[in-house]
Amino acid sequence: HLFLGGPGGLEPAGSLAIGAFPTAPLLVPAPGGGLGLVVASKETRELVAFTLGRDGEQLVARPAWQLEPGGVPRALALGASELYWLDRDGLLVTLTWPAEAGPLGSAPTKGAAIDVGRDARPVAALPLSAGGVVVLCQGDRSLRFLGEQAGALVELARHDFDGVPRSATEADLDGDGDLEQAFFGGDRRVLIF
Repeated sequence: HLFLGGPGGLEPAGSLAIGAFPTAPLLVPAPGGGLGLVVASKETRELVAFTLGRDGEQLVARPAWQLEPGGVPRALALGASELYWLDRDGLLVTLTWPAEAGPLGSAPTKGAAIDVGRDARPVAALPLSAGGVVVLCQGDRSLRFLGEQAGALVELARHDFDGVPRSATEADLDGDGDLEQAFFGGDRRVLIF
């Protein structure tokens, strides 16, 4: 369901049929400076993209493309020029699109992939601005730093997390101009690099 509004309240603005049990949606840049949504359904196992626009007072979502990367999606993460699809079986797939098309211009194609492992129970991914991606694993309480080498995703480093990792973000936390990575645990822990 889509809503418009702010602190004064929300007004229903439409809904999208994307299948049951969706992942958290990603906001992506649309051609012409607008916004779009990318979301996956655990029921249909499809990745679906929409462009957002207005028709008078109504918010309108128009389908841009859909794709079936395979597996049951657990999480999505948007990098600089790629989308990461993390599935329930522990497979992380890189999806890319032509630079001139952008994320909503054409359906992405499958790129490098890595099997993180079902028992690791990966739950989220954080694409790094400097390249690569970190996968948060609850099964073995680890952070796995992955990068691309010779067209394949490989594990470059692993850090054991003192707790259960749940989410992550990248921001300039100390104001020095460099980005730090913060990893949050459901047991009130945070780890900052």
